[in-house]
Amino acid sequence: MYIEIVILRHYLISEKKEYKSKMNLFTALSQGKGKLNEENMSAMLLYLLDPKQTHGLGDTVLKEFLLMLEINIASSDFSTYLSENKQIEVDLTPEVSYGVDEEKDRYIDIEISLFKENNKATKYREKEFKEAVRIGIENKINEKSADLFQFKEEYTGMRKEVDNDTKVIMIFLTPEIESNNLSEEFENLDTKTLGQDKSVRIYWINKVDLMSVFEKAMLGNQTGGKSKYDSIYDLIGRVLKYEAEGQINPISDYMRHTLKAFRVHIKDTLQAPVDLPKKTYKPTDIIKQAEVDVDGKVYIINQYGSKQIEILYKESGKPILEKIVNFMENIIKKKNLNVSLLNSKNNKKKARQLGSDVLLALNAGPPTITIKLEEKNH
Repeated sequence: MYIEIVILRHYLISEKKEYKSKMNLFTALSQGKGKLNEENMSAMLLYLLDPKQTHGLGDTVLKEFLLMLEINIASSDFSTYLSENKQIEVDLTPEVSYGVDEEKDRYIDIEISLFKENNKATKYREKEFKEAVRIGIENKINEKSADLFQFKEEYTGMRKEVDNDTKVIMIFLTPEIESNNLSEEFENLDTKTLGQDKSVRIYWINKVDLMSVFEKAMLGNQTGGKSKYDSIYDLIGRVLKYEAEGQINPISDYMRHTLKAFRVHIKDTLQAPVDLPKKTYKPTDIIKQAEVDVDGKVYIINQYGSKQIEILYKESGKPILEKIVNFMENIIKKKNLNVSLLNSKNNKKKARQLGSDVLLALNAGPPTITIKLEEKNH
């Protein structure tokens, strides 16, 4: 038994049903001159990362953030802190100043100090802790904030003030946008300067975050099913998922909606452009094809990876002798296709451009997929 299923061309790229609050506090605060800036975004992130704050999430966001770092720098520095039942000894500080020289200071947006036990507590003395890792986060929400030497100078200022056996990790937090200025600022802090320390670029939102389920599946096929975890947008989504699945303690409705609103705000204001994986073709690959009946004769039109247009008689498989442009003009007239003969400069289209446009018009209807179902005897 055969069933023909007609699938509309854009069915798979379906409209995304994202959470949209009727009133988003972050959007409201971004109106007019009150637009949220880097300091505000940094303050919100610091609030979520701090286990001592009133959000009711404990150290969930901090541990998820450390997990992201562990994945992206391939380091075991955080394994001690990711234990499910272990309380993290941590200090978080905004806007920390470090002197570059006698006349110049640099300010790190968020500083995180992670501590480890330096000795065991006894009945005679309290437990002592030593700073094991210091993390500096430099936040940039747009390209205009780029400063070629800032990230490097923040590191060198911090490195001078921490103990030699304290590991330093520098995080460059930006949207995932094409920006030579931001890339140069990040890369200017090179491995020679870092020595045994690390730097990593993390994103507010990345291109994968904005893909549909279908687009992510396409990407997964190309990367062996692996997807990157390097964005704050994804981190907040995971925390909300954990709470919905009962993997963490319930949080208040107010905090849940605040997280959702912040996530939407990140998407709406720091959105990265989506580049779908591009398929490459050989010059001999047929990339477009259509069958057309003109005056009782059936023709096959092919366009190759080289963009060349070929028209064949279907019955014999031989190419036509008529000029391709003349043939295409005849098809447009006979089939009443909505294809212009002129390009954007009002010049007549050449064979490849006109042929490509005609193929698009001929294939504009929804594709038909035939699925064979096996009949079972009952």
